[in-house]
Order: sequence, then C-alpha cells, then structure tokens
Amino acid sequence: MAVTADIASLLGMPASDALRSPLLAGLDFERSVETDLPEIIVEYTCDDRGVEVHADADERVQTVFLTRVEASPFSDGLDDLRFAWTQPEARRRLGEPERSGPRYDDPILGVYGPWDRFARDGHAIHVRFDLDRGEITRITFMRADIVP
Repeated sequence: MAVTADIASLLGMPASDALRSPLLAGLDFERSVETDLPEIIVEYTCDDRGVEVHADADERVQTVFLTRVEASPFSDGLDDLRFAWTQPEARRRLGEPERSGPRYDDPILGVYGPWDRFARDGHAIHVRFDLDRGEITRITFMRADIVP
C-alpha cells in the first residue's frame, strides 16, 4: 500500500508521467480542461475509482484527490493516512493542522463535513471528514504554491 510521500512525489511531475506511475497505472482517466477559471486546470478523473489529478496549463501535477470509494486502489486510504480515521485520530497522528474548517452548507453543492489542512515540506495535505461517521472521506495533496 502507498504512503503519503508516494502520492506527494507526484506533485510537480508531468501529468503523463504521474498517470503512468506504479501508483496510478492501470486506472482509466478521463481528461478535461477547465478554461472558465482564472488559470487553466487540466483534470484527469477516474471517478469510479475515487482518484482525480489536476494539472496546470503546463500539464504539471498540482493536486491529487483520493476519495473514499470501495472500488478504489486506495479504498482504505494510505498506510500512514487511513480513511477510517476520525478528526481526533488524524490530528493525533499528523499533528496540529495548519488550518481547519467547520461543517459547511453550500447552496449549490450541498453539505460538506469539517476539514483539516496539514502543512508539509513543499505541499499540503487536506482531509475532509464525513458528517455522520466522522471518518475521512477525501484526502487531497496540493503543491505548496497553490494552497489557498
């Protein structure tokens, strides 16, 4: 099973190399380009497997999303960051978050659970928690230069 450093190593890499890496090889990604934002984002999605990769206009990976789905190669999370962890467990193992947010009710996208963001050398790890069980539902890795 992969660890956080494995996923973080994809950040900044050419997207074509990242998608062929042992971590993501064999997944069937759909490519799309988001042009209605201030900066172009090239999206590679494999929704049924819970994996999404975003690249910048130069096709360099800037974000990797892992969403908890049963069919995912990351269905349990990572060796050192498990989807079964609750917010207190994530904080105990990862340290105090750099930023956190409460439950959020978006009028268009619906209700999101609370989240924590952990700063790491050259990147950040953002985790979102389920409203009901309190466990991690999404793990996001971001290059440091695009962290909001």
